Amino acid sequence: GKAFSDKIDREVIILINKNSGKATLEKKEDDNANKEEDGNPLEGLMDSFGSSSEDVSAENIFFIIPKGKKEGDIWIDSSTNNKMKEIKTYTLKSINGSLATVALFTTMAGANTMEMQGMQMDITLSSKTEGEILVDTKTSLVKKRNSVMDLTGAIDMMGQSVPISSKAIITVDYN
Repeated sequence: GKAFSDKIDREVIILINKNSGKATLEKKEDDNANKEEDGNPLEGLMDSFGSSSEDVSAENIFFIIPKGKKEGDIWIDSSTNNKMKEIKTYTLKSINGSLATVALFTTMAGANTMEMQGMQMDITLSSKTEGEILVDTKTSLVKKRNSVMDLTGAIDMMGQSVPISSKAIITVDYN
């Protein structure tokens, strides 16, 4: 619970670009000033590969279908964040009234080097995710999201390599 104490019962201002659907967290000067050092040597490991803050949560709650898209249309969005390259391919599967179903296929890959207790760690990760998004086209609010992600990689340190393998099956219903 201590790790999440600065995230609970806290107002966060997020700006959503109405054309791209990208969420941007409004940063404050003191956002990092009050973070406690907890001595965790892996603190920030996942942050070194991309954002894990509230703006990611906002991107999961809102989804804007680009204007003019019709059933069967495909569009691609790519980004690079902290040495990770992500490519998202969307397909508008169906529109039923104000509800649209969008298929999502994402690939992400990258490598990063960080120092931990005076030793260099080389980390490589790659993932593939398939899923669907059910979104209200009038409000751009996501009603349901489901996905299956397969992640592989390795952490190399001091001549040793530790393989990473993970599978995540996620279903989120928004009320």
